[in-house]
Amino acid sequence: MLSLVVLLELVVRVRGRWLRGDPGPGWLIADNLRIGFVYSIVLEAFKLGT
Repeated sequence: MLSLVVLLELVVRVRGRWLRGDPGPGWLIADNLRIGFVYSIVLEAFKLGT
């Protein structure tokens, strides 16, 4: 799971270097997947902690 988070963060960082204008739909989907994945990990951590 951690490797997937690192991979998604690298994709976003590379996008910042490649893309200077408005992001296309593919980049927006990648951003939403990254946010959703990190959110799900945080929710799982809170479930395990309680």
